[in-house]
Amino acid sequence: MKRYSKLTTIVLMTALAISSGYLLSFLPNVELVLPIIFISGFITGISGGAITGFLTFIIYGYFNPYGPSPIYLLLSQCIGGGISGVFGGIYKRLRDNIFLCGLFGFFLTFIYDLITTITGFFLFPTKQTFFAYIISGIIFYIIHLLSATAIFTIIIYPLTRRLKI
Repeated sequence: MKRYSKLTTIVLMTALAISSGYLLSFLPNVELVLPIIFISGFITGISGGAITGFLTFIIYGYFNPYGPSPIYLLLSQCIGGGISGVFGGIYKRLRDNIFLCGLFGFFLTFIYDLITTITGFFLFPTKQTFFAYIISGIIFYIIHLLSATAIFTIIIYPLTRRLKI
């Protein structure tokens, strides 16, 4: 992919991911941000996907409709987004497997939730508050994992099959 074309794609995919975050912000833990970052990695490659993930969460995390993320959480969101973009680039080499695409969606969402939840330890430094934080979020983790797996299986898989890259 040519340099300017890749840069343009990264910027557009970042804008699309951020916009989708705002669009679906009223639905708890149903989102298209990670799948769009994944597609960016699929289109632009591993490094382009990582950059898209990082930029998306730097901007969305700071201008979040619920307020800016604390710095530790912002960094963990950037790492999780970058990982999603990297795996989009990896999936490009393995595509045409619906089960694998759904598994990537589940795995990437699990990693993202794990990274951001562990960050909660820095925000809630006592064991009692940390466990309360985790226990109160279990239903949201389940919703996030199931919706991401469905989105990757129903939307992302057919999209990757049709992209001629």
